[in-house]
Amino acid sequence: MQSNLVTARNPQEIATATDAFARKALAEGRINQTKYREIMDQSNRILSAVDDSRIAKEEINRMIPRVLGYGTLGALGIYGIRSMEK
Repeated sequence: MQSNLVTARNPQEIATATDAFARKALAEGRINQTKYREIMDQSNRILSAVDDSRIAKEEINRMIPRVLGYGTLGALGIYGIRSMEK
């Protein structure tokens, strides 16, 4: 997801990258339906509240580890996200 977010140029591409990540994680059993819905809901809130795509990408990158339960150990969430991309 990290690489897809980096290359996303507009809110639609950001939403597509987030959705692809969440769908893949759900299909692989890494998250349940509740976590999937939470990722999508929070992503939609971020995208509707933020006009700058760069800021939206940063917010989504911070939100996903939080939703996955990594809290203050967000760095671990990023490593988990990167491993799911492979």
